[in-house]
Amino acid sequence: MAPIRLKKPRDLSTLAIDFEMVNPADVYRVSKRPADEPNFRSSKGNRFDDPKGVYGTCYYGFDTETAISESILHDLCAEHGGFTVSLADVESRYLVRMSGDDLKLAHLYGASLKRLGATGELSSRAGYAITQKWSAEIHGHPDNFDGFIYMSRHLNDRKATVLFDRARPKLTVAKPVKLIHCAELVYAANLLNIKMI
Repeated sequence: MAPIRLKKPRDLSTLAIDFEMVNPADVYRVSKRPADEPNFRSSKGNRFDDPKGVYGTCYYGFDTETAISESILHDLCAEHGGFTVSLADVESRYLVRMSGDDLKLAHLYGASLKRLGATGELSSRAGYAITQKWSAEIHGHPDNFDGFIYMSRHLNDRKATVLFDRARPKLTVAKPVKLIHCAELVYAANLLNIKMI
């Protein structure tokens, strides 16, 4: 029997998709340009960007360590069980938190993902052509989701979210905090064995 591979999504517009309402204060982002947040981009270069470049996306974790893994560690491979990063790079970044109205986020993980016809490959697939089409299907769904929750590729036991730019009116940026001054950085550095030099 051939293994199931991630395929282009079929028309999801008639399917009921599990979702939850999420307080924007529950999401975290590590950013070099906090004044530009939330930074909805339409580069077509990231996993769940719009393949046509019409709507923008912005990516968040549900905790600091996921936000760090998805940003600072995104392109790094562990060596000898840990990571070495530039202290200057960490010092240049901010932990950005939000406030505002609850976000309506579709579930693209667990049983919901399976019922939609996809697998965990949605979060780990190397090429983005298919994953971006999944994003476009969720964006075009009549339930008008603000984004969706998926399992982080970099910490695959943690959830992450991508927000669509339609969520912008619901979001207010709380005062950004220099990442180097965040107490959560110590926990994340210990968990992920990050050395800053």
